[in-house]
Amino acid sequence: VRPSHREGDQAGIVLIERRFDDDGRPQHRVAGRTLTHLGPDWPALAVSVLAGTINLHVGQAVFSQADLFPAQVLAPG
Repeated sequence: VRPSHREGDQAGIVLIERRFDDDGRPQHRVAGRTLTHLGPDWPALAVSVLAGTINLHVGQAVFSQADLFPAQVLAPG
């Protein structure tokens, strides 16, 4: 997982890694942590980390961590 930086944007962008667990279920990982809530149809996503908040970018839509998943979003993985 390689962070990159967009010109004029203070947000670091981290690509989500997609892997499969031992049972063949997809897992999505960001910076070594597993996103447990993403279903199998989710495409590769980008995550913007701004002031400790994770925003999921899906196409043109931006969803904050709190909007989608108020409970724990990232599980140690």
